Amino acid sequence: MKSIDEWFEEYAESRCNPTNKSIHWVCVPVITYTLLGLLWALSLYALLEFFWWRWFST
Repeated sequence: MKSIDEWFEEYAESRCNPTNKSIHWVCVPVITYTLLGLLWALSLYALLEFFWWRWFST
C-alpha cells in the first residue's frame, strides 16, 4: 500500500506533463462552472416548486 507521500509525489510528477497541464487548464474550470450551474438550477427549481405549492395549493 502506498503512503500519502508516494501518492503526492506521483501526482506532482504527473502534473509536470504538458498535455496534463493543458487538460487541467481547460477542464477544471468547465467542471467547476458545470457544478455551480447544476447547484443553481436545482436551488432555483426547489424555490419554484416551493412557491408553486404555496400559491396554488388549496
